[in-house]
Amino acid sequence: MNPQSLVKKVNTNVESLYKESSKNYMRSAKRELRKSSNERANKQQKTKDEIDDLEELDDVFADEKKEQSLGTLIKIETLKLKERYKRICYEQKCIVWMGMNSMLDLSDLSANSQLTLWTRPTDRQEKYDKIRGMIGIPVKEHVFDTQLFDILKSLIEITKDDGKEGYKMARIKELDTKDSTERIVYRIYAHINGKFVNGKKGVYDNIEIMTEYDHVIKIWGELFEILFEDTSASLIWGESGVKIDNPDSPNKIFKVDMKVVLYRHEKIYPLGTVEFGRYFQDKKIRTDHTKLAIEGKTILDKLIKQGLSIETAKVPLLQICRLSGDHLLVKLQRNGLYVVDSNKSFRLPAGPSQFSRMKVILTTLFTFKNEVMDLHDKLKTIKSDPCESFGEKFNRKQKPSGKPDLDWRRPTFWDSKYPEPQITSPSIIFSPPTSS
Repeated sequence: MNPQSLVKKVNTNVESLYKESSKNYMRSAKRELRKSSNERANKQQKTKDEIDDLEELDDVFADEKKEQSLGTLIKIETLKLKERYKRICYEQKCIVWMGMNSMLDLSDLSANSQLTLWTRPTDRQEKYDKIRGMIGIPVKEHVFDTQLFDILKSLIEITKDDGKEGYKMARIKELDTKDSTERIVYRIYAHINGKFVNGKKGVYDNIEIMTEYDHVIKIWGELFEILFEDTSASLIWGESGVKIDNPDSPNKIFKVDMKVVLYRHEKIYPLGTVEFGRYFQDKKIRTDHTKLAIEGKTILDKLIKQGLSIETAKVPLLQICRLSGDHLLVKLQRNGLYVVDSNKSFRLPAGPSQFSRMKVILTTLFTFKNEVMDLHDKLKTIKSDPCESFGEKFNRKQKPSGKPDLDWRRPTFWDSKYPEPQITSPSIIFSPPTSS
């Protein structure tokens, strides 16, 4: 056989082998693709079945039929949203995070809030009123002495005419009184007066260049220090951490702008937090609101673990943006259902004509303080029990502590890359609830 014929024969054989190999490869690839598609479909079906079979123990129903509890409905709808997490808007991502943490948000009534999961526009207000009447968080507002507010009214009238004279009178009243509450009220009044209407250049004249820390340092920081100056609670500022008490996320922490804590026996126990914001931007406000609510849930879980009663423990929170603030509360109202509720909104005055707001401002701030100090005193009592501390030290048998049923709690989930978190599977997110 001549060389040319040999080369041609070899090329023909190689080409034949190549075609056969390609056919085999394509057949194998198609089989693997079908197998992968089937596995993915089976996995999706399994996940769907797991979601559909999920059931919570909250026993709260928005509909008369009582087919699904509110906690069950929220979790199922949350997990359906989670399946397309990367494609949903930031409002829905906030809904996902609330649902993942077993939270019912009664503080947000906007059009794209969590209410869309369990209400329709036609019956939204009716259902909301019904559920809030059942499991809304009651608030005992601070009540000031009538005489004190009569004095404040006269101070406001003086301030409207002459800011410096109003400031001077508030300082005189502060020095004359022996009552700590009255002294703090006058100091806060003078602080706000001095910042906005004392004849100096207005704090907000350069609002375009103010940072978040400008708001904290120049306006809010001293105000909160004054508010808590007569207590043994401590204020910790500047991106301090609240650790998530969750074995699935052992190293996760929240960075909070300010937290009020009890410092006892070389340990720090958070009691409430405050988040500050610079911009009135919907995305920023919603994400801060969601983060703040989950911070409150994390603190609440820790307090319950320490022995506070589920029936009475509730965590106060403040969300502040520029001069405005919202007072929120978080409470574990049912087995597996945390509730976020709002008390009041307030706004610091930016001029003499707005000092009539002082009653709402002072009432809201002192109510927040009272809620914090209520937790402080209860926890301090538990941590001061000498029998418990010495019994642990010497390994003595202890009497039952009377701690509430911890099975009511649910895990906390968060990711430092928020709002683009890594979401785990439903079985991990919502561990099967146990009967109480």
